[in-house]
Amino acid sequence: MEKKIRVAVTEVSHWHSPEYLNGIQKTKQAELVAVSDRNGELARQKARPYGSRWYTDYQTMLEKEKPDFVFILGVHREMPAIIQAVTERAIPFCVEKPAAVSSAELIPCLEQVQKKDLYHSVPFVYRLSPVSRHLLEWHRAGLLGQWIALKFCFVTGPPERYRQWQCEWNLSKKLAGGGTTINLSVHYLDLFRYLTGEEIVHVKAVLSRKRFQEEVEDYSLVFLETNRGTIGEVETGYLSPPEERADRDTFVIYTEKRKITFRENVLGWKDYSGEAGEEKISSENPRLRFVEETLTGFSRGKPAIADLNDMLAVLRIIDRVYQNNH
Repeated sequence: MEKKIRVAVTEVSHWHSPEYLNGIQKTKQAELVAVSDRNGELARQKARPYGSRWYTDYQTMLEKEKPDFVFILGVHREMPAIIQAVTERAIPFCVEKPAAVSSAELIPCLEQVQKKDLYHSVPFVYRLSPVSRHLLEWHRAGLLGQWIALKFCFVTGPPERYRQWQCEWNLSKKLAGGGTTINLSVHYLDLFRYLTGEEIVHVKAVLSRKRFQEEVEDYSLVFLETNRGTIGEVETGYLSPPEERADRDTFVIYTEKRKITFRENVLGWKDYSGEAGEEKISSENPRLRFVEETLTGFSRGKPAIADLNDMLAVLRIIDRVYQNNH
């Protein structure tokens, strides 16, 4: 019988932890051996359904459990220290975005990981989405021509929900690094890079704290331009009323040959010749799938879906946004 990957998860008070824990459980090649969180009672509650051990200190967990793989969750500013602890023990890992609050804090982590040639990944989950798959297939088939402009919008519920989730640190500029830009926009900045494969040369942005007056921005609009003249627009926010339905993505993409829209899980297209079509995209949880594919791929020696090099490229964009919006 194939030996299972012994997996641990740090700082499970993070709002995405249920998806990681469930994803690990669903993966046949893996078993969840332990979780950690400074809130001991919460760690115990999270571990109990999986029959896993729990710790209040991730260092102790790493020493005692010696896991084969670690999913790193936690406060953004503390992520580099956790990466360092895992890297020193040569444990393969996946770190939640943004992995650090700036590119300067991430670079030493990347250098250490590269020195040890250590397997690692970053959950840029939109790379696995059916929308991305369709777009790249159409592009390879010559149905799109050149990319012209890509607009991504994701506006979710109010910042108060992070307090309800016991993650109030995400509203602290010092601990989180910023607001919706570093928390949400990172996905779409990576998606823009992933789809176009082009180098971003210009970045402009406008940020706002006007609605909720938190330390961090609750609305962000980032404009991008590549070396080939492709335009990107990433809009994210915490402005949706709490009673609204589940979070929704809205994309509008213009290419040389086709206009593409994605909203309400429907991917539509219309060629400039007049032909048009649409298809319903299944609503799957991309992070659950990412966890399964990461662990399965790791066990089979496949390359990571995204890694710290990709995260660093996005953080460099984030740096420029915050430097120009004090």
